[in-house]
Amino acid sequence: MDLMPENTEQPNVIIIKQSKWPLFKFIPVILLVLIAVALSFISTRYLPKPVPKITIPCPSIPSFCQSAQPVVKNQKYLAIGAKLASGSALYAVFDGKLIKRTVILDIGLGGGKFTQISLTNKAGDKTAVYYLNTKANVSAEVKKGQQIATTQTETIFFYDNYSLAFTLLDKNHQTIPIERLVFER
Repeated sequence: MDLMPENTEQPNVIIIKQSKWPLFKFIPVILLVLIAVALSFISTRYLPKPVPKITIPCPSIPSFCQSAQPVVKNQKYLAIGAKLASGSALYAVFDGKLIKRTVILDIGLGGGKFTQISLTNKAGDKTAVYYLNTKANVSAEVKKGQQIATTQTETIFFYDNYSLAFTLLDKNHQTIPIERLVFER
């Protein structure tokens, strides 16, 4: 089957007219819009959202907040800790209620005994936990900035032989990572 019969006259010039709405001019714009929508969808759906920082006062003397190091056990962050001089003050990081406990560690965890002071804020959504050796009596209700105890020379083996370890817990009693904490100056 012949597409062009032989007796049909062929034109010498072929004229191709451009349409008034050439689609190919809009393809780059359409692609850019589709990419922008896709990236927006991915960033709002799958990328981690930035987590807000939590600002609190330093729980002890300024050198603690400047030199404290993370305490990590079994690849899990537990607290920040530092060696402080005996008699270094500890301060309430917010208004709230204090509970003092004595912790006795199993020999498998290194043994030892130390004090845990928990301060829960009035809203009940944050708990500051201080680990140290102290004989101080703590009052039940405290105000932000109030001195709550002092350190002693004894260190805590479980907390990397620091004299003070500190952590902040959320309302679900999950440790708030150090990267989220900002200490006021």
